[in-house]
Amino acid sequence: MAKNRAFQRRNFIKRHIEDYCEASTLHGVKYVVSKDRPVFERTWWMVAILCSFLWSLYLIQQVWTKWNNSPVIVSFAEKSTSVWQIPFPAVTICSENKARQSVYNFTHYHLMNVSELTDDELEKRQIISLICDQHINNIGEQTINESKIDYYPMFIP
Repeated sequence: MAKNRAFQRRNFIKRHIEDYCEASTLHGVKYVVSKDRPVFERTWWMVAILCSFLWSLYLIQQVWTKWNNSPVIVSFAEKSTSVWQIPFPAVTICSENKARQSVYNFTHYHLMNVSELTDDELEKRQIISLICDQHINNIGEQTINESKIDYYPMFIP
């Protein structure tokens, strides 16, 4: 009685798998269970489907590893953004000569004590320090505003 019940269960599962394979839209699956195909062809399709499945698992694993190492999210905005709403990146102009020594001798004023400088010299020193090397750029403000832009053409060669 138990053997008969196990046989019926196996037969039931086999029949459902065959029905699924015959109705499946996955290419080649229906050829695996087709009774009118030779055994070699059915085996060939089984091997081809198995290799395809294993290859897809390998590719999924590669993508998963890449995602874990450097996750990147690519999304497309649902609403349009005009060009004017995108902030313009900062522009930095660095000349090799940094500043004209004939107009302003930065080294001379840099070596002087701050208390010895006039207000105009101190302001020029702060402005020119913005375009000097990083180890010197520790004087005053670290950014520039519109009032200071007028000084730049006379400094830069």
